[in-house]
Amino acid sequence: MQHVNQAYRILTQDMDMRRIDETTRTSHSSDTDGKENFQLTLDMGHFSPDELTVKTQGRRLIVMGKHDKKRDTEDGSYFHEYREWKREAELPEDVNPEQVVCSLSRDGHLHIQAPRLALPTVPERPIPISINQDPTGVQEMPSDVQNGNGEGEKQMD
Repeated sequence: MQHVNQAYRILTQDMDMRRIDETTRTSHSSDTDGKENFQLTLDMGHFSPDELTVKTQGRRLIVMGKHDKKRDTEDGSYFHEYREWKREAELPEDVNPEQVVCSLSRDGHLHIQAPRLALPTVPERPIPISINQDPTGVQEMPSDVQNGNGEGEKQMD
């Protein structure tokens, strides 16, 4: 029974210390949508660098942290701590997923950034409005409209 009481004290003490630590270090993130760079900062202080994974999958940015700590105490009891965290974000259209880089600061902040691409501006163009005069909803196309083969569409009678 003495070992059970000792294990309980160790576990509650460790849980109390973790609770204090978690209240002082909450997980924060900030997105900076700057004109020159895409930037994302995450507080990953609960994870060591080897417990973190950052990757892109298409246009998705995926950040994962996985902590798994096991230890035996001197009195023969066993302690296991497990924590897993994941965040996904869609990269903006003007960010090349191949150019995303990240760094981890000493205070546990993961900085993710990528340069923004200079997208060409789309020129203004008028869009013609067709008038549907058929009450059934079938729309006739003007005779000068071409199909995907470059051929003129035939008008329906």
